[in-house]
Amino acid sequence: MSDICLTINDQKVSVPKGTTLLAAARKLGIDIPTLCHDPELTRYAVAVFAWLKW
Repeated sequence: MSDICLTINDQKVSVPKGTTLLAAARKLGIDIPTLCHDPELTRYAVAVFAWLKW
C-alpha cells in the first residue's frame, strides 16, 4: 500500500493508505478522547456504553 500525507493541527504526518484519522493523530501524539476505539473495552462494552449514553 502507498502512504498518504496528512496535516493535522499544522503537523504533517505520513501514514499508510487506509489508516484512520484517529491512528494518524495518535502517531503525532495528539490524543482524541474516544471510547469506540479503546483497546481495553470489548465491542459489547462499547455498545452498552453507547446505549446508556443515548
